[in-house]
Amino acid sequence: MLANIVKTSKLTINSGVNAKDVFGFIQSLVASIAWPVTAIVIALLLKKPIQDAINRLNKFKYGDAEASFERELQNLKDTAEAANIVYDERAEIKVALNKTLLEEVQQVASISPSAAIPLAWSQVESEITDLTYRTAISPDSPSYNSPSKNVELLKKEGYLDLETYQTIVSMRQLRNSVAHSYTSGIKVSVQEAIEYGKLAEAVSKRLKEIRRK
Repeated sequence: MLANIVKTSKLTINSGVNAKDVFGFIQSLVASIAWPVTAIVIALLLKKPIQDAINRLNKFKYGDAEASFERELQNLKDTAEAANIVYDERAEIKVALNKTLLEEVQQVASISPSAAIPLAWSQVESEITDLTYRTAISPDSPSYNSPSKNVELLKKEGYLDLETYQTIVSMRQLRNSVAHSYTSGIKVSVQEAIEYGKLAEAVSKRLKEIRRK
């Protein structure tokens, strides 16, 4: 490319243009090309150190958040236990064509644990809406209400005992923390996502068993 510029410059010089101006132009052109090239070289040389630094920052940032999710999950288990909502921690998940909630959670968790949390919660949310329909306690269509409003109505009308209510509220709060992980920095492991899925399945079963008074 530079050779072509020089060749063109020689033709221009032979045409009577001032040689000093032409070579000054070439010099400025070379200088303008050199800076981007230098920047690219520097970026390539510093790519690994910068990435390592970012990884260290992320590890520092998410360390407490990961521990926080673990603590909150344990609190959720304790609350569920107080509500007599139990599940088998040793339950094995078998792959089937018509997957259960737990099987879907495990499949998603193996790819993205954080994505498995709202998936599991969606089943609880669906059961909350169905129960609100069955009990006919909402003046508005339950599907138009927020899950929080439906839960409050169910508690107010005596369809949810305090422990079950607290379990559901804790599950929703934990789900919201994960959904806003870009600000909370919370991180979920595969096993933690599966544990949350087991709780969601147990809570969903409890809600499905409740009948209108």
